[in-house]
Amino acid sequence: MQTNFFETLNSSYGPLMDAKAICKVLHYPTVAALQAARARGKLRFKTVEMEGRRGVFAATADVARYLDEIWSPNSGSEAASAGQHTANAG
Repeated sequence: MQTNFFETLNSSYGPLMDAKAICKVLHYPTVAALQAARARGKLRFKTVEMEGRRGVFAATADVARYLDEIWSPNSGSEAASAGQHTANAG
């Protein structure tokens, strides 16, 4: 069974995810933990700051693509554990 992360995330969050949504999906305990991972370059998808808005945002498609990469049957245990480490950082 193949998981379609994009459909699930897009129906829940729309085309853009804020920091709280990213934390929820990737199981970061706090937004501060997400920000620390971002500062260390541990996020494997693009995040942006928007003028006039607090926090960081990411395209839902980028987050879904990242999840697809770490959960794909073709990814080795190395890629899966790297994704798990990234998701648990903080």
